[in-house]
Amino acid sequence: MQKTANWADEAKSKIRVEENGMVRIVPKDLNNRDYRLLIEGGFDELGEVIAPLPIADFDPYLGFDLPAAKTYARQQIVAAALAFRKAVIGDADEIEVAGWSLKAATADRFAAGAASTQDIARATAEAAARGLGETADELMTVWAAKSQSFGLVEAALTGAKAAALRAVDAAIDIASAKAATTAFMVVLASLQVI
Repeated sequence: MQKTANWADEAKSKIRVEENGMVRIVPKDLNNRDYRLLIEGGFDELGEVIAPLPIADFDPYLGFDLPAAKTYARQQIVAAALAFRKAVIGDADEIEVAGWSLKAATADRFAAGAASTQDIARATAEAAARGLGETADELMTVWAAKSQSFGLVEAALTGAKAAALRAVDAAIDIASAKAATTAFMVVLASLQVI
């Protein structure tokens, strides 16, 4: 059964939730479980769709004091960085990701003309297994490009995250903590990996 949710008062301090002919009033309070369920993802505990509330009217920092706002801002920054990294690595598992630095070093040795017998064997094996008809040298060009792109993005992400967390720690008011989070999200949006 579909639920509907609308503001229950002019001050927008309460939400009227209607379900199966029953009406309940939920206070606009981040400490209230029902309110959090309404705003976090637009689904209730049963997974039934709820009419979206106006996002512009919602301030996730509502009711926070400065320490709570800083904690929330840090959580948002760390979670966004982790989500970005997961998007970058896609379906690669931990072992594959750990091997990326080995591939980067191998590609560097190929480019310098200093590839070892093991480097050549590893690159030749992967090139053949990929089934794209590429040589080990051609694969090394791909590895080098991906390594450079990933390395630049990772460096920018790591630096931006550290700067954002320092800005949150230095925030003297809630607006400053929010601004640090917003600035970090803008940086994330600008990062691209080939």
